[in-house]
Amino acid sequence: MKRFLFLLITLFLMTEVQGQTNWSIVSQPGINLVIVDQTTGYSYVNETTGSHGMRYKLKKSTDGFQSFTTIRTKSGSYGCYWLDEMYYVAADTGFIAEVCQGIASIYKTTDGGQTWTPTGYGGFYGMSMCFRQGNNRYYAFSHPGGRESYFLKNGTVVYTTKKYVFANDVSTTKISFINDSIGFIICKDVLGNGVILKTTDFGTNWSEKMILSNNQFKDVFFVTENIGFVVGTNGTILRTDDSGENWQNVVSNTSSCLNSIDFSNDSIGYIVGNGGEMLKTK
Repeated sequence: MKRFLFLLITLFLMTEVQGQTNWSIVSQPGINLVIVDQTTGYSYVNETTGSHGMRYKLKKSTDGFQSFTTIRTKSGSYGCYWLDEMYYVAADTGFIAEVCQGIASIYKTTDGGQTWTPTGYGGFYGMSMCFRQGNNRYYAFSHPGGRESYFLKNGTVVYTTKKYVFANDVSTTKISFINDSIGFIICKDVLGNGVILKTTDFGTNWSEKMILSNNQFKDVFFVTENIGFVVGTNGTILRTDDSGENWQNVVSNTSSCLNSIDFSNDSIGYIVGNGGEMLKTK
């Protein structure tokens, strides 16, 4: 499954991923990217228009992320519109969380982004985060100014917390499920520390697996059910080999913020961060 890549920087990274240890710059595609395969991807950028307006441009590439064509755009005053999340479950089937005036609505495409239709799900306040694994839909969000965060499965709240903040406007919240019951959330706690949470019961209960003081986690990705990675601020790369029970530091050779990690298959991976460069394993 292909996920949202939040693209802004990387200098040079060295880490072991399925035997891959070298990374090289392959393109500078823009701000955000979803990898569908090695040649096809979707990018979007949120832009300020005037003193109060916002707009987004959703683009598609079919040439290995060298060029993009705009396939959808919206604009408006006083915070309308922007995209908060994008996720693909198949080559032509994907979802976006479109936010207007702080309220998110989920749209779906089944034709590679040519048309988008509302799913009827939305109405969150604040920066919500949407995720879909197979036929299950997972959402994590916090209301603006509220004291609680919520985790939903298929539209039903199964977990609430006042200790952790699920909101993309104040940090980064990401969800990853490796099978039907085991999943992870990266977020921050109320003290501002980066946190990795794990569930083994479909999201009903969550336990802390890693806390990183004065840092934020930006992305999580599992290559297999056992091997996974988390990247974050200050050049942080963490790896697990036991389904997220334990996490070890990986030397990144950079102190820059690393915003995203993704793989198009078990061997080819990408790490991106501040500055617009995308690195690829070789």
